[in-house]
Amino acid sequence: MNMLLRATNLIENNANQTTVREIIDLIRDIQNHAPGIHLEFEQDFAQFLKIIQNNPDREELSPMFDPRYCSIGTDNGFWLKGVNENGEIVHLQAVRFNDLKQKSLSQHWVENSMLYRPPGIQPDFKKTVFDRAPASHSITGKVCYHGELWMHKDFRGLHIASRLANLAMLLARARFNPDFIYCLISPEVVRTGLSVRHGYLHMHPHGIQWHVKSETEIHEEYLIWMTAEELDQLMLRPSVVC
Repeated sequence: MNMLLRATNLIENNANQTTVREIIDLIRDIQNHAPGIHLEFEQDFAQFLKIIQNNPDREELSPMFDPRYCSIGTDNGFWLKGVNENGEIVHLQAVRFNDLKQKSLSQHWVENSMLYRPPGIQPDFKKTVFDRAPASHSITGKVCYHGELWMHKDFRGLHIASRLANLAMLLARARFNPDFIYCLISPEVVRTGLSVRHGYLHMHPHGIQWHVKSETEIHEEYLIWMTAEELDQLMLRPSVVC
């Protein structure tokens, strides 16, 4: 189904402050910068897994989006796909929703540590530290995790990466009306400034400090996040060029 129509239906079925026009304008802005891209809104995570497995440029799928390890689908997630004029996949990203109720984000991580394991490592869960970032104790309520961002090299110079990230944030705002949107990223990605260009206004080191089995080195992830109100303010300005 056409992305604009899916976006419109999504908004009309949810009572929140995000407008159809903001999302449609952003989609058209993306397509103006990259005329050859076609965007699709998806919720079948078995299909998402198959795409990741068949993509040699991608790491394995994070467990939190993998239907083999958890329940993920129409009630608590979606993913975006971009294809070129030949029907080849050139972009992916995904969002997962959790209602933490009276629980903090750090407590959620501890209770669901298997789902947050970074691809490619075998952590020692007993030694891993989940509560060093101060914000992880205050982030609670309805939260969305934003991740799995990937862009084909042919589309990386078209100034659409931040716009695509903003699109997923807006769709998350419309679909789930979260209190917070957050992500976990490596220090290497932090140094590129990517999180700032995508609009994340807060960052703490030591989000999760993964102790890897049989290794002395710690695999660290930074916690980056924004509130729903800050996302609304972000959408009032033009998309950041990336």
